[in-house]
Amino acid sequence: MPPGNDVIPNNQPKLFAFGRLPIQRRLPVFVGILLLAIVLIFSWLSYLGVRNASVAMASELPAASYRKTADLYLGWIFITGIMAVVIGSAGGWIMGRSITRPLYELNRVAAAIAEGDYSARANVYSRDELGKLAGSINIMAARVNEALEDLEQKVEETTRELQTVTTDVNDQRENEKKKDEFISIASHELRTPLTIIKAFFQITVKDMDPAFRSYHLIGKAARQLNRMERLIGDLLDVSRINAGKMQYNEEAFDFQQLLKDAVDNVQQIFPHHQMVIENQVSVMLHGDRHRIEQVIINLLNNAVKYSPGADKVLIRAGMNGHNLVVTIEDFGIGIDESHIGELFDRFYRVDGGHNYQGLGLGLFISSEIIKRHRGSISVKSEPGKGSAFTFQLPVASSN
Repeated sequence: MPPGNDVIPNNQPKLFAFGRLPIQRRLPVFVGILLLAIVLIFSWLSYLGVRNASVAMASELPAASYRKTADLYLGWIFITGIMAVVIGSAGGWIMGRSITRPLYELNRVAAAIAEGDYSARANVYSRDELGKLAGSINIMAARVNEALEDLEQKVEETTRELQTVTTDVNDQRENEKKKDEFISIASHELRTPLTIIKAFFQITVKDMDPAFRSYHLIGKAARQLNRMERLIGDLLDVSRINAGKMQYNEEAFDFQQLLKDAVDNVQQIFPHHQMVIENQVSVMLHGDRHRIEQVIINLLNNAVKYSPGADKVLIRAGMNGHNLVVTIEDFGIGIDESHIGELFDRFYRVDGGHNYQGLGLGLFISSEIIKRHRGSISVKSEPGKGSAFTFQLPVASSN
């Protein structure tokens, strides 16, 4: 409620209404009452003086002259009293305004700040304590208003940035969706003609004399077809993973035999690299045998691909509590630490100044397969010394 607009309840006695008036209205009344009391006391004392003097004067002055002098004297006393009351009330009002106006200003500014209006200022210019308080409140309001404006500006800038980021994220999602659709369609469309060409090559090689020069050329072409078949398979796997349609045929199998078969298959493809199983463990694992073998073959292929100057790949398998731990280590070019965090992302490749073939899907697919088997995969690497990929899979406690 604004100052000066106090409302007296209906059930409040009128006698107490004066106590609810603001101070700027009460002070002149107080001063006027005080001056009136002083005048009345002065008049009473004067009256007593006149009365005592009248006894002495009655014997010396005629009665008419005495009354005239007494009336004149009392009249001046009355007029002086009225003037004192008026002047005192006016002075009290002026003094009350000078005292209460700064308080009114401070109250107005405080109410405005409480309502959130930090642009309000107290118009008090005196050099007393109230003036200093008003100056401090004005400085505080100015600083708060400045900080609020800066905050609003930062909020607007952040909002615009978030809108831009949201737009970019939506565009990126749309592009990823279109790319996934293209990959899915292209992979399915390429798979059929590739299978037919591969069958023709197999029939041709079967009926051809190995002495012919074309026999070796067809063999090279068949190996490129196998490579293309693996790439198309990776694209199909990525499409299935993104769509949540990756199929897993879980069963119990002998991991030791699986590891041996996978190493033998890769050894035949890369006879110039020696695949060494330093440690192995006999354990029955529950999962998709084909997908786990796919992970091992992917890691072995990468170990050979990224170690052109080396001729050895180490394979270690063991148990850590109820987890099967498999490590495949090479002695190739290694990976810089800045690439480790994104290494298992889709289509991410680390060329390191070399042109290596591939789409950057093998590690992404391997990571997804291990995660679906409730396991984990990690890598330790040092540029120029090689890399060691490790994956862990939970094993039933009965093993």
